[in-house]
Amino acid sequence: GTQLFETLGLEGEISLAIQKLKEWAAPRPVEKNLLTLSDTVYIQPEPLGVVLIIGAWNYPWAVTIQPLIGAIAAGNAAVVKPSEVCVHTAKVMEDLLPLYIDKVRDDPHKAKEIGVLKRMNVLTWFNAIMHI
Repeated sequence: GTQLFETLGLEGEISLAIQKLKEWAAPRPVEKNLLTLSDTVYIQPEPLGVVLIIGAWNYPWAVTIQPLIGAIAAGNAAVVKPSEVCVHTAKVMEDLLPLYIDKVRDDPHKAKEIGVLKRMNVLTWFNAIMHI
């Protein structure tokens, strides 16, 4: 039931992100006007920063991992906070996610943020990091 729904949905999201990533990251031409007639004009997608993902208890994998796929595809860093109600799911995510994605704590430039994270709850930390 639910596990199959979540797994198939996530597999579809990952496949879509892999398939479309080049297209999503490519510059998009825009219409020229009198001021830009002699220029090459385009919109270049760029990562905007840090994404906070707070998981839910009812679909813990889908509601946590699906936004993570989008955040990574967009080139952003992400703070993942699984639901504390789904203790076992949170533990599996804690154990497995670092095996497949980069950990912030491995980056010496992020030491300030990690120190803050240990002292504050995740929402307060997210607000603080957005202003660093």
